[in-house]
Amino acid sequence: MTCRTLIVTQKLNYINPTWSLLVEELAKRADVTVIGWGYGKNYSDYRTVTRELGHFDVAIVDPWVVGPSRPYLEESRPAGILDVGIPTFINLMVQDLHTLGEDFFRGYIDRCSFAISIVGSPQFWKRSFAESYPREHWLKPGYVTERPEVIDERFLLFPHAVGDGEFHAVARQRPIDISIAGTSYWFRSRAAEIIKDAAGLKVKSQATLIERAAARLAVNSRPARRLGAIPIAQFLFRRTLRRSLSSITCDGSVGYPIRKFFEIPAAGSILIARPFEQPEALGFRHRDTAVLVGDADLHTLGDIVRWLKSDSVESRALATRGQDMVRSFHNVSRRVDQILQAAAAAAAGKLTGMRWRDANPILSLSDGSDGFHATDKDLADRLLTHRK
Repeated sequence: MTCRTLIVTQKLNYINPTWSLLVEELAKRADVTVIGWGYGKNYSDYRTVTRELGHFDVAIVDPWVVGPSRPYLEESRPAGILDVGIPTFINLMVQDLHTLGEDFFRGYIDRCSFAISIVGSPQFWKRSFAESYPREHWLKPGYVTERPEVIDERFLLFPHAVGDGEFHAVARQRPIDISIAGTSYWFRSRAAEIIKDAAGLKVKSQATLIERAAARLAVNSRPARRLGAIPIAQFLFRRTLRRSLSSITCDGSVGYPIRKFFEIPAAGSILIARPFEQPEALGFRHRDTAVLVGDADLHTLGDIVRWLKSDSVESRALATRGQDMVRSFHNVSRRVDQILQAAAAAAAGKLTGMRWRDANPILSLSDGSDGFHATDKDLADRLLTHRK
């Protein structure tokens, strides 16, 4: 028996492409239907959806589908979708969880069965943000950061996924020894200060004027996005990674497995990072698929990069292992498989949570059969066949 999944989302261009890539892949699957603003015909009533498209076993919906939304989205919101009794996943894949307030939980999350997120679940959520507040001026105490228990078993982590076009061959030599790309969080700023004067190393610690302008336009200017600012900014960023032997990133002081953890190895560069909670669970193992560096080890960055530069055999092997891990476990097709298997378990009335182990998501089921890998191809059929 198949599981029919309805996706209700809106078509938007983001400089971070993960959700767009996932929707593209989801739309290719035989038992998945994608509707919403920008995706063909609009449906303002769920009864019309089922009359024209048939019955669905589970729905994955943007927040605006279940709570207040902007006026232009009203005609795309299938009213009544929460009243028909099918499990509903609220899609938080483009949300920063630390910014969510109590009203959002009450008005959106609490109305749904599960929440899917790119950045957080009980397994990966920080227990305390006390050290983070003084480091990041933009981070303020809030409902979620002060109450970590609200990120409960309803929250399922589906990390960032990388598209086929983002992989680049591991090269023997690269013109940049180490790069520090992206926002200047505390860890990256400290890393840039420490590494900038490292003797004998070619360091790229700041974006060029063109790179900064392209990124700013891609994020802040709708006309520029229409004219292609996003692919330009993405090209410039990925070019830096392709030219770097190694690249530094961090968890942003909020414990997120941000996309750079996956983009850097995909580009054939060695990931050097301050890790999020339980990095090994997602496949990031120290000196195997990445180099994990804590705050106390920042002063060793120069030595780390010199070692990578001097030992070309080991550095190439490390870059290859990191890339192979991302290609095998964090590609778009595999992530879609995992999301749909979790949806099938919910449709069967058995999903109670999920944990990651060895770069695989393990579904927890209400019948006590813990340990189902969410990438088992026949899992959906087995779950739905035994639906009560």
